[in-house]
Amino acid sequence: MINWLILIAVILEICGVGFLITDELGPFAATIRQDCDKIKGKWWQIPLFWLAKKFGSSDPSDKVSYIGESYPIRFLGFSLIFLGFLIQALCLVGKINAS
Repeated sequence: MINWLILIAVILEICGVGFLITDELGPFAATIRQDCDKIKGKWWQIPLFWLAKKFGSSDPSDKVSYIGESYPIRFLGFSLIFLGFLIQALCLVGKINAS
């Protein structure tokens, strides 16, 4: 049972990080898609710029991140990460006490 809780905690953390990454990188990807005609950069940057051009928004209003829209998503992301860490810590304490 404890191992399943740890797995759920890790999944919560992955979702939290996903929310944070999507919210943080969304305006940058939209800017790259709308303003950069040619992809140029170092060899390791080219796939990242390609992803930004592929998944970035074409809506000009998506180039800016608004606090009112961004705060709830970031709060949810951080909350999921915190909840995941808390569940893992409690499971670890339970395993230590059981042995």
